[in-house]
Amino acid sequence: MKLINQWRDSGFHYLFGLYCIANFFLLINYSGVYWDDWTLVNQDPATILNAFAQSGFWWMGYFHVFLQSIGNGIYIYRLISFFSYFFSGILLYYILKRLNYFSKKTLFFLILIFLIAPINDARVALINTPSILTLCQFYFAFFLLSIYLDSDKKIYIRLLILSLFFISFCLESLLVFYAIVLCYILIKVYQQNQNEEILSLLKIFLTQYLDFICLPFIFFGFKHVFLQPYGLYAGYNSLHFNFLNLIHMIAQSFSTSLYAPILQALNSLGKFWVTPIILGVVIYTLGRARGSFPDQPSPPQQSSNITIKTMLIPGVVLFLVAVFPYCAVGKLPDLNNWASRNQVLVPLSMAFLVYYLVLQSAVIHKKVPVILLNLLITSFIVQTLYSHYLYDLDWFYQRSLLAQFKQSKVFQKNTTFIAKDNLEMDIWVHNRGLDFYEVNGLLKKAFNEDTRLLVHDITAIDLFARYKVYPQYNFSHWVKNTPVYIELSKNDGFPLTPSRQFWLFYDSVFNIDTFENSIRSLTKIQYLTPSEVVSKEEKLN
Repeated sequence: MKLINQWRDSGFHYLFGLYCIANFFLLINYSGVYWDDWTLVNQDPATILNAFAQSGFWWMGYFHVFLQSIGNGIYIYRLISFFSYFFSGILLYYILKRLNYFSKKTLFFLILIFLIAPINDARVALINTPSILTLCQFYFAFFLLSIYLDSDKKIYIRLLILSLFFISFCLESLLVFYAIVLCYILIKVYQQNQNEEILSLLKIFLTQYLDFICLPFIFFGFKHVFLQPYGLYAGYNSLHFNFLNLIHMIAQSFSTSLYAPILQALNSLGKFWVTPIILGVVIYTLGRARGSFPDQPSPPQQSSNITIKTMLIPGVVLFLVAVFPYCAVGKLPDLNNWASRNQVLVPLSMAFLVYYLVLQSAVIHKKVPVILLNLLITSFIVQTLYSHYLYDLDWFYQRSLLAQFKQSKVFQKNTTFIAKDNLEMDIWVHNRGLDFYEVNGLLKKAFNEDTRLLVHDITAIDLFARYKVYPQYNFSHWVKNTPVYIELSKNDGFPLTPSRQFWLFYDSVFNIDTFENSIRSLTKIQYLTPSEVVSKEEKLN
């Protein structure tokens, strides 16, 4: 009962409700497979174990093999990602609360923005679930540390915290993000020794917490001695340090991971018919939530220095340590492709910076922050909902191709295919072209054998042939023969009307046989001659 009351007092039930709405289409995505997921799904355990052994993180292979044995081997990943992300938010609430800098209302909105920030939509992919789970473990260690720093500091708790942080560094970007933990410790040292001079505070920090300071360096050395990637993954995530390029990528990140997501979210308000409903739910929910918090933050006009110190500066620092490790290895955290997985650490900084913007808007009029916050929260929920909706449709069309492959005698009798993919611009999320191992994965699932290779360009056959030795790419028993030219398109004779979409979503959850019968009609496959391919390309040009 006490725990329930604490959840109500903190507004966690409101957080969970809005979080569920934003992730509704993620939760009903029971079997969707995307991107590198095809190197996990429908694979022999030995293949998975060998792949992760080469990556340097051999135990992660056992983790995936275990998850593949639960249910359909897919939905368990979605549940882990969903709950890990939410619990990360709750842990952050208590971590920040112990600083005594933020009101309950401020904490509520910071965590809400963290949970529904319209970035890192690549978390829908199974392959990214370990990153979300590891980040949750990091925040759990951080939470224990926040309690430990205010307690009598028992040694076994300290060792547990250090161990959890050490293991969490398997998500290597946390080696840099860990700087916020050291800053947190330093703040606590200051709060507990406010009469001491700066040099004395630094001495306390260095002498009492040397193990925490050295921990990321110990892991870095350990990994580069004992956990070096090899084989296919040799050199993966190696540093490509170019100072000017690094500065340029970090500057770009402010656009790709802050400005662009917010702008896209605001633009999404007119895309989805549920926007007015969600706006009403948000206004009602946030109104109820505000009534639960008697403490009000000081008006920004009277406390601009406070908001700069507690919102703006922390927000910028959090953003820099979130994007730096990815930019340092040449991977720009980007919104509109699979690089959104590189935004996994950005939501916390976005929460601080967005809420700072909301507070500062009071200089226009005292009611502007409320209006702006309702608008931003609604747009973030709509954009997150819309992104996962598109992924669900993406999977519907993949399933349609799967059904087409199964029934095609041409695919049954041949092994090499050159495809013109018209679905790339119309259907596939982020206008991506399906990678060769994604389509091969569909073919392997359709025929229960990895003897076929489909590429988008005849010149790519020999290029991709070198990956045949890696069974995770789904064509290890392929034998090259005369290629068959095909064109993949959506079926205009079976338009995906709102009514039809509703029943497809319904059947995908409650009536799978009906779903399988309906889904095939979404796509069509045409078989072309080489001259027809050239003719079509000339028309496009």
